[in-house]
Amino acid sequence: MSRGVGQLFWLEKNRRAAAIVAENVAKTKEVARFELLKMESGRALEAVDWYDLILVLLDPPYARADYRGY
Repeated sequence: MSRGVGQLFWLEKNRRAAAIVAENVAKTKEVARFELLKMESGRALEAVDWYDLILVLLDPPYARADYRGY
């Protein structure tokens, strides 16, 4: 957000991690520019209208041995 991003979608399926993200977003003065989606990336890519998307960064599930399908 500090680099001029208009809208940020944050994907997090882990409830505890999502709660921490939500707390941090609440501390900003730009809450309306964030959207926290509590789901896996595959579901999010199907559910969100990505018409104006510029950049996607995915952090793989390191504990998982098979990354195919991500």
